Amino acid sequence: MYLVSGVGKLFIPREKIAGVASGAGWVLDFGPGAVKAIGAIEIAGAVGLILPALLDIAPVLVPLAALGLATSRCAPSWPSAVPDSGST
Repeated sequence: MYLVSGVGKLFIPREKIAGVASGAGWVLDFGPGAVKAIGAIEIAGAVGLILPALLDIAPVLVPLAALGLATSRCAPSWPSAVPDSGST
């Protein structure tokens, strides 16, 4: 899931992503670079979940990748959770 989602964010323009699914409108709240960065993080997290366990190399990376992916799931809601202090 994260691998496919990350590839989509990395290679598909954010306007097209927002038009495809009703729940994907959040991508328009971010710049193209931020959406691509989120996609790259998702790809790295998916690879980090699979390869260390599959190859039995540095299995400590699996929970770290899981933590990173959980953080990336929360990241899109951070701007809306932080009040804008510049609008006084």
